Amino acid sequence: MPDLGFVDKTSFGDVCLDDMGIVVERVHDEIEGVRDNLEEFAGRDGSLYRTMTISERTITLECRAFEKDWRGFDTLVDDLMSEFTKSRDERELHLRTRHGEHYLAHFSGYSEGDRVGGSGIGGFTLTFTASDPYRYADDESSTPILNVNTPFTVGGTAPVKVVIESSSARVSTANDQWGVRFDDGDFTHVVMPTSSQSTVRIDSANRAVTINDESSMITLDSNWMELEPGSHVARVDLGFGSVTLRWRNRSI
Repeated sequence: MPDLGFVDKTSFGDVCLDDMGIVVERVHDEIEGVRDNLEEFAGRDGSLYRTMTISERTITLECRAFEKDWRGFDTLVDDLMSEFTKSRDERELHLRTRHGEHYLAHFSGYSEGDRVGGSGIGGFTLTFTASDPYRYADDESSTPILNVNTPFTVGGTAPVKVVIESSSARVSTANDQWGVRFDDGDFTHVVMPTSSQSTVRIDSANRAVTINDESSMITLDSNWMELEPGSHVARVDLGFGSVTLRWRNRSI
């Protein structure tokens, strides 16, 4: 991602449209469909559990380029398409209209618009698709410690998946588990070797665990942590060692 400094610019991956002389005149990134899901809790008559399903988001940029002639205009577009079509992988899409946030999207289309006489001034539309329709902010983190409730705040307007990391995790002599507990009573524990400190990474978004770079899993009674926006506390409640919680605030 290019260093955008203090100026909001529009970029996709390592390509900055502003630096290429492309002006984004309008942005369309509305949510196309939102559905509330209501489910009853098993064994709890009358209790409903509400979740929200959001369709993938189509993001359209109406652009204009100002070149000396049409050969320059066509070369600019060819260069842009060459960069955008190198890969179908998701990349960060930063928009001038969404300060401090970005989408994870892939490029899905180009269409040419008007051409102004023989001037080399032309319009075109770029389309991107975000399978995950949420906007993401930059990384946030918190460092809870052993048996001490450490407060932190999740921002945005949507729940976030948490990554738990430690480079010095050690189990206690009473058990072979290490883990973190959160304010609502949910916890994430892993089984570890008792001989020495370990490097642990628990990724709730991808449901992946590594211990000393080897694949592992959370314990059967643990939770993949997803936290609602607002205030929370967390602590290391099994074993010893430093821990860092990482997440990215999300907004609809």
